[in-house]
Parts: sequence; C-alpha cells; structure tokens
Amino acid sequence: MPEEQRSMARKDRAGTQVSDDIELLTLMLGDHQEAPTHFQATTFWQNYEKRFLPELYKRGLRDFRRRKNSVLSSFGATDILEPTRLKIPVMGRWLNLWLSTHLHGDFETRDFFSLCFEFSKLYGRERGAKPIEELTPSLMGNPEAVIEAVGKSYPISILNYYLRYAYCCPFLNFDSIHVVTELGSGSGKQIEVLKKLHPRLCFFVFDIPPQLYVCEQYLKAVFPNDVISYRQTKSMSKMTSVEEGKIYIFGTRKFPILESAQTDLFWNAASLQEIEPEAAQRYLGYVNKYCGAVYLHEWMSGVKKKGEEELVVQTQLKHYEQALTHFKMIDLSPAYIVPKMRRSEIYKDSFWSQKISNSKPSLQNK
Repeated sequence: MPEEQRSMARKDRAGTQVSDDIELLTLMLGDHQEAPTHFQATTFWQNYEKRFLPELYKRGLRDFRRRKNSVLSSFGATDILEPTRLKIPVMGRWLNLWLSTHLHGDFETRDFFSLCFEFSKLYGRERGAKPIEELTPSLMGNPEAVIEAVGKSYPISILNYYLRYAYCCPFLNFDSIHVVTELGSGSGKQIEVLKKLHPRLCFFVFDIPPQLYVCEQYLKAVFPNDVISYRQTKSMSKMTSVEEGKIYIFGTRKFPILESAQTDLFWNAASLQEIEPEAAQRYLGYVNKYCGAVYLHEWMSGVKKKGEEELVVQTQLKHYEQALTHFKMIDLSPAYIVPKMRRSEIYKDSFWSQKISNSKPSLQNK
C-alpha cells in the first residue's frame, strides 16, 4: 500500500475510536457486586466476566469491533470479516424474484455482503419500516466487516439490528411512542439503529457490567450529547420526567425504576434466554405491569449451553407466557438473520400487545 494510503488508513482508524474510562468500569463493577443477588449476573455470565475484565483492562476499547477471537463477540460487540459462500434458501416470492434476476455464478464475500444489504432493504420495504437507506451507521470501534452501499458504509452486523426493527413495524408505529426500555443492550447497536431512524425516542438501557460499560462508551461516541451516564443514573430512585431523545444508562439493579416510568416498548434480544426462568420472570414481572408492548428475539426452545457455559434450567416460551399475563402474543416467527439470509431454525421473533390497556399514565417528556 502506498504511504499516502497508509497514512489515510491510520487517520481513519484514529477517527473511529471509542475512548476508555476505566474509572467508570470500576464504578459499575463495584455497584453491581453490592446489588441484590437477584439483579446480579447469573453463573452463566459470571464465568464470562472472568474473561471480559482482563481483555478490557489490557487492551481497552481500541479497535474492539475488529478483534478476532475476542470475548466481546459473546454479546455481539465485534464486526469481523468471515469469508463465506452463499447457499440460496427459500425466502418468499419478493426475495426470490430479486435473486433470480441478480444472482449469477459464485459470489465472493464483497458481493455476498451486497446481497445481504439488498435483502435487508427489501425486507424493510415489505414490513413498512423506514428505509435502510435513511440509516447512517457509525464506524466507531473500527469494524472490519463493512459493506459500501448507497454511498454509505454499513457494518454487516447492523443489518441484523435493522431486520429486528423492521420485524416490529407492522405491529407498532415507532413515531407514535416515546420511551423504549431495553434489557441486555450488548454494545448498544440496536439503540443506535432505533435512535437514528426515530431520533425523538428516549431509551432506558439496562445491562450488567462489563457489557454496560462497552455500551455506554460506544453510545457516547455515537451520540455525544444524548447519553445520560451511569454516573448520573446510579443515584436515581424514580423517574418523574424524561428528556426527549436521551439515552439513560442503568445497571440491572435499577430495573424497579420502571414502577415510576411507564414505557411504551420493552425490548430484549438473546439475553433473557441466557438466564434461568426464575431470573427472567423476575424482570418480566416489572414489564408485565409497566410496559405497553413487548418485543422478544429468543431461542424459544431454551439455550442449554453457550460455549463452555451451561444453564441449569432452560428459559423457554412457556416461561415468557407465564410471566406476561397482561399480554397476548400476536406473532411468533422464525427470525431472519444475515449473513445467512434465511429464517433461523433456532431464533424466533415475537411481538406482544397488552390484553387490556394499562391505565397508568406515561411520563411526560421535557
């Protein structure tokens, strides 16, 4: 590579870095250890924590999205390039028609990513979502697996977060709601998608550290003026009002704050499935009383093992139904996932609406 190009590459990397804040990580960890046992990490994630901390203390967050064999991949934080070949599934008339006119021969990775983008665009159109072309994803954290489309750069993983949003659109008008609560935010990329497409939304974000630390640092890099830091929320006991477009970062021990904060949509993707039913139902008890609608993206048959970690009892669809007694599940569908571009044999998308409208008034935006 010519020196000029190398210089530009170094400059680009320098401009896409997420800053470290070890004092914040230490604060989160200390508070979490003092939280009631039922809001602490289960054994499943406690074992992961032993691997998280050495990596974060040693390597920080520089280039975290392009790390190979990183423990951060366990909660979707990395975006690494994995060469693959396309196997055509049966995906419905609308997509098969596009494939029949655009697919010729064997695709390399770059062409395959382009196909993933087209798939996401068409799915969003079918579901009545805001077009993916209106989304300008962040490259903070320096992702490796990126597709260039419509004059923008799209990390390949962001397409999945767009697909989850698009799934919900026939059931919910995102322009008509105000507050979204997400439990298990990972690195914050789902919030990035929702907020960039619907900037007025306010978010309550709950997770355990170190995941919550990565999420806050990433979202502060993407939305520098809109994040209400954990340093501020840790002293909150209730919510009397919310600021439009703000992202509130909470530890899981603050989940009871929902009692004073009626939210319009509860969101959970692939994390309730990784804790035992009793713990999952404890969180959902608050959701059942204080949320207007529910989206779940889970392994509904239950996760028995992830890597070397095992769950004693699997959380399954019946446990969600037992906890969400005020809700009716109005749809349950196999989830679309890229880069596979087919419906998952494991993960299911589901949307739940209240059987009877909750009479508790929503918070007023400032």
